[in-house]
Amino acid sequence: MNKLSISDTSFEKEIEKHPNLLIRFTAEWCGTCKSTQNAFDKFVSDGEFQDYKVAEMNAPESPKARLKAGVYAVPYYAIYRDGKLLEGISTTSLNEIKDLTEQLASR
Repeated sequence: MNKLSISDTSFEKEIEKHPNLLIRFTAEWCGTCKSTQNAFDKFVSDGEFQDYKVAEMNAPESPKARLKAGVYAVPYYAIYRDGKLLEGISTTSLNEIKDLTEQLASR
């Protein structure tokens, strides 16, 4: 699965374009973001989020999207359905993200 790279300029278009979108907000200075990147990439490539288009955003470089998603810490995961924010969470547990996406599938 290919991940999208989204910026403030493409944010609105991308959340409208993809019915189910999981965005991972990170920052270059974030050690935790870097240390969890390979595990996240493996989750994505293994199809753990197969019902979602997956994207990444640089939080400091995307202040408008960061504000709209409610990002307060990184890494932060925002889940959108049909252009609407369903849930957002700051966590290092990829299993927590997987569980959340599965719970939201029934909404």
